[in-house]
Amino acid sequence: MEKSSLSNNYEKALKAMEVQERQEELGLLLDFTNANLKEEENKILCMRLWKHLSRHQALHPDNRNLRAEDNAILEILGEMQKHLRARLEDLVKNSTSYREEELLLWSISGTMNFIIDPITNRFRQVFQLQKVKIGNEQNAFKKVLDLNLMEIIRDLDANPRRFGRCPRCRSFFCNLTDKKKIYCSLKCANSERQQKCRKGRRDKNG
Repeated sequence: MEKSSLSNNYEKALKAMEVQERQEELGLLLDFTNANLKEEENKILCMRLWKHLSRHQALHPDNRNLRAEDNAILEILGEMQKHLRARLEDLVKNSTSYREEELLLWSISGTMNFIIDPITNRFRQVFQLQKVKIGNEQNAFKKVLDLNLMEIIRDLDANPRRFGRCPRCRSFFCNLTDKKKIYCSLKCANSERQQKCRKGRRDKNG
């Protein structure tokens, strides 16, 4: 097999891995957005998100191992969830007015560096936030949330019109297929259909 063919196959495999990773990231963000953070069972989910964002390359190296008390982390996570819900609500409400080529929905200040990727031997852009002081972690993580969401939209080719909010359970979702999707899951769709059927029978029977 020729060298160029091997290189192409490697790049395709690498792209497939990146897509899978982005899909997993999107699932984590949506699970976190829709979760009730007061429930004990969601603490593991919160810690998964905290660790995921703490490793994000945009965080200043000195901020990648932020040492916050457990109570402070929970408070930051609560504010992060409100922030993410507001961002997704904005996407859902205004998706029809966004142009597909214009995905910069909010601005984030920082520095852009260019490095050589040792695997592909090509230049790669790396965005880095400014260093934040202890006690100001909340703002840094909100910015990382914004960056992560926009990276996912970019890499999955998921334009804003793919985001929706379930009219039954009010959960946010992202439809990565070409099929029209109104409800977040088959369960909600079936429940809504059954409810309408029962209402129709009651109205018919008076």
